Amino acid sequence: MLQWLEKEACGKQMVYCIIRFALISFVLQIAAFIIAALFTIDVSSMSKNMVIITNYRIFYVMIIPIIMEETVFRLFPVFLAKKLKFSKKEILVLVAISSAVFGCLHGNAYNIFFQGVSGFLFSLLFLKCGGLQEHYGKAFVSSSASHYLFNSIVSIMILL
Repeated sequence: MLQWLEKEACGKQMVYCIIRFALISFVLQIAAFIIAALFTIDVSSMSKNMVIITNYRIFYVMIIPIIMEETVFRLFPVFLAKKLKFSKKEILVLVAISSAVFGCLHGNAYNIFFQGVSGFLFSLLFLKCGGLQEHYGKAFVSSSASHYLFNSIVSIMILL
């Protein structure tokens, strides 16, 4: 994985990564909900925030939280790790921890398997699209766009 992250995504490859990561996150969310249902884990509280978002200007309401989440859970940890001269492996461990916290803060420990996994994918996208090379603006826009696309897909599916 480290070797794949080394080469920064640019142009069409970056756009494909943004779309691919949003779709992979969506598929993993469906898989997590199916697994939760098989083990009779109550996930009804996990989707309440999404229902509220879909009922109140879906696209506008998502922008501020995404900017905040991408800043706190992607930009800040990677920026700090690069300034402290973390190795690439240490950066991956840091984004895994940050993603687990991201998941927990969305509800409870079960959310690690929902938002936490998606958060890890957005972190990988952040790193692939310039985070490792300290091109933070491009990396931030890429992970934010994928996060927004993912939230939009989930919100639309809830509406259907």
